[in-house]
Amino acid sequence: MEEKVKQRINLFLNPEKVKKAKIMAIEENLSLSQLIDKALDTYSSQCRCRTVVHNHKNNKCKNLVNSNDEYCAECHDKAADETMRALGH
Repeated sequence: MEEKVKQRINLFLNPEKVKKAKIMAIEENLSLSQLIDKALDTYSSQCRCRTVVHNHKNNKCKNLVNSNDEYCAECHDKAADETMRALGH
């Protein structure tokens, strides 16, 4: 079983957002730390594509990463196609 290394940190957050997060944590039967950890996992697994030509809403892809380059499959494939076209292939 994988052991998670934890580190204590101090965060300065909007009190109203903290209240909402506490409510969400209670609803999901999680501690506030677990809820924050879940949110960080979700954020860190989102596609990093910000390319205007991929027609993302607000120029930000919402798909999850599934390649080593931190792109979703769709953006990874589009970037590969764009590279090949730029190289004249």
